[in-house]
Amino acid sequence: VSDPEAIPPASNGQTCAEIEVLAASEAGGSPICTILQAEQSTCCPESAGGLPDQSCAPFEPNPYTFEPPNNDFPKAPWTTGGDGVWTIDDANSQEGTYAIKSPNLEGSSTVSISNATLAICSDFAGGTLSFNVLAPVLPPHDFFIWYVDGVEVSRLANALEWRSIPIPLTPGAHIVDFQYQYNPNSVPDLSSIPFPPDRQGAVCIDVLELQ
Repeated sequence: VSDPEAIPPASNGQTCAEIEVLAASEAGGSPICTILQAEQSTCCPESAGGLPDQSCAPFEPNPYTFEPPNNDFPKAPWTTGGDGVWTIDDANSQEGTYAIKSPNLEGSSTVSISNATLAICSDFAGGTLSFNVLAPVLPPHDFFIWYVDGVEVSRLANALEWRSIPIPLTPGAHIVDFQYQYNPNSVPDLSSIPFPPDRQGAVCIDVLELQ
């Protein structure tokens, strides 16, 4: 089966039209604020005073885990959306007790996606975002894909053990989408195709760090 065409991500699992980092920068506003306002968020101040604390990353603490008080998901600097939402999971974690996990989209006869989206602040100096992922997913059933500012960086499947993955980032604001994609080829009766027992049909993310 050939690789599926990537489905464009978004800051809230909607359309790429909301990802206007460059346009917002050219307009002289806060890029992340513009994105959040496009999603009808109330976290952006009316004045040009910048974003409230923790509405975007860098993380506090750094590295960032989903241990308390961050086991309430989503909360800034995170959003989630699409055909389902990512949630806190206490059955699979790389460190501690909690991670975030993609939704169960089994049974869909067309491509279905769900994004966990991280907003990075406009004053970010540049560096590397690293994250740990467990991705026991397998085509043609499902994929894990990650994007920066709407552009696919890479994809992963059949990762049965936790992996640490680095994403180089330029200075400034960014939207990072972690996307679980089910039935990427829109197979009408995908459930009839057998898969190995190692495939769990979900992705978990834990322990992120900005350096």
